[in-house]
Amino acid sequence: YADTKLITITIAEQPNKSCMDLSRARDITVRVGEDFSIHVPYTGFPQPTASWFADDK
Repeated sequence: YADTKLITITIAEQPNKSCMDLSRARDITVRVGEDFSIHVPYTGFPQPTASWFADDK
């Protein structure tokens, strides 16, 4: 004999492919010793992270 049961399945939010908006990208010039910051316009889920390296370091 078979039992019949009602179950509920909840599907978690699916990841979205990361996307970067480069429409406002521009060159920057920084002098040695100056602080600077770079805004990385990434979107996606889960939220992506960005890392920046110079001279492979």
